[in-house]
Amino acid sequence: VDLAGNIAVAVVNNINIDKTAPVITASRNPDPNANGWNNTDVTVAYMVSDALSGVDTVNSDSGDDVVSTEGYGQSASGMVMDKAGNTATATINKINIDKTAPIITAGRDPLPNANGWNNTNVTVSYLVSDALSGVDNDVSDYAADVIAAEGAGQSASGTVVDLAGNIAVAVVNNINIDKTPPVITASRDPASNVNGWNNTDVSVAYMVSDALSGVDAANSDFGTDVVATEGAGQSTSGMVTDLAGNTATVTVDNINVDKTPPVITVTAPEDGKTYDSTQTLDYDVSDFFDPKPVTEGPLSGTTYPDGTYEITIRSTDQAGNSTLKVLRFSIGGSTVESLDEGIPFDSYLPRYIPPYLEQIQPFRINPYINISGVGNQGLVYFYHPLTVSDYSAFDSFILEEGAYEFIDNSINLKGHDNLLPILENAKKKKKQIS
Repeated sequence: VDLAGNIAVAVVNNINIDKTAPVITASRNPDPNANGWNNTDVTVAYMVSDALSGVDTVNSDSGDDVVSTEGYGQSASGMVMDKAGNTATATINKINIDKTAPIITAGRDPLPNANGWNNTNVTVSYLVSDALSGVDNDVSDYAADVIAAEGAGQSASGTVVDLAGNIAVAVVNNINIDKTPPVITASRDPASNVNGWNNTDVSVAYMVSDALSGVDAANSDFGTDVVATEGAGQSTSGMVTDLAGNTATVTVDNINVDKTPPVITVTAPEDGKTYDSTQTLDYDVSDFFDPKPVTEGPLSGTTYPDGTYEITIRSTDQAGNSTLKVLRFSIGGSTVESLDEGIPFDSYLPRYIPPYLEQIQPFRINPYINISGVGNQGLVYFYHPLTVSDYSAFDSFILEEGAYEFIDNSINLKGHDNLLPILENAKKKKKQIS
């Protein structure tokens, strides 16, 4: 308005004023776990608005951010600008991402033997680590495991979890434990006699078994043992090892072997000799292992007056070995034949001496017939015909049943006619075949 009252008007339109910054909020997905960690990518999304001028989307940075890199303390930010140029930002901090599983290794102690077995407890220990988020001890299970039970194909495992929730497992398989020794038993053959002695070799056999790992034959010693050496108080042992290394032994002791018969040493009288005066029997019996072998026959110190004698001394040791000594001698002019030395006892058969021949002097019949060979027919005597009393006398012979029979009033030793010829001359009172 001027002084004259003239009025003029000027108008400025479209004056837009926005002094208030826009609004931006940020959110993350997924949220961190209780330890503040994620083990996957984290997406940060933004919500923007402006109540007056509106959002300038061209000049804003409010698109989603994806945090995929592993790391600790990461962040993501968004910015929004309104059309008046006001700006606002939003930031998500402490984005911790660990996608890598922790490390766990297992070791066993002791290691198995070459057969894959242990015979003691096996301890499985674990080593764990995590390079980023760290080990979550509250939910991990990596304490040492002790396998104490016997069994084949057992296993133990440990588990480790990091703070981001990544998991790793370590397993030790094929844990085979056998703490029980194998079984071994022994048996001897033949058994000892009532005196605890044998007079032959003694074989000791072993039986072995193992119920779990099995017998390790290569490292065992259970083959049959033969004790052939003479001796008292001998022993032999067997040993068995199972595949886990457990061992067991068994010993058979008190093995007494004596194969040597006693020795009868006669000092007087001499076999086959004729004496003029009374003789005293003097002999000694010795045995290497048996201090007191059982001796049958006249005692040493027995005296003999005039006459013709045939005496037998038999000695048996505690192992059952036996020696027979036969002495033939005469006193007062009788003549006597000497019995063969060194002939085993079982080669002689006792023979009946008819009573009337006892009275014929100076001749006396040898009651033992050597049947060890055809060449030893010389001491065989038979008399014919035989009487009833003769039959009874022959029945007392120590012969196997059926070894002899009476035929036509004479005796026949079956199968040995060449050794025992029957003399047919009934009137012949004696005959000596040399």
